[in-house]
Amino acid sequence: MDEPDAMIDRLEEEDDLNLSHLTSAEGLKLPEHVGGYLHLSGLTTADGLKLPWYVNRNLDLSGLTTAEGLKLPEHVGGDIDCGRPQW
Repeated sequence: MDEPDAMIDRLEEEDDLNLSHLTSAEGLKLPEHVGGYLHLSGLTTADGLKLPWYVNRNLDLSGLTTAEGLKLPEHVGGDIDCGRPQW
């Protein structure tokens, strides 16, 4: 099976990128441009996460419990789902 980085390198620009199974961003290298949806709902912290500068559709970060140090993309063409606040 291909390594995750190798699969990301071959991502077509109009495709969604579903990495919702990941629980850590450690070692993750995302492309600079995602032409569809970017699903990162399995992450609980933004530690080590460097988001692309461009996401054409929705950005799903719904699993985050903290986003300290997170820099959002310059462009998100849809919604940003940051989950539910913990009251």
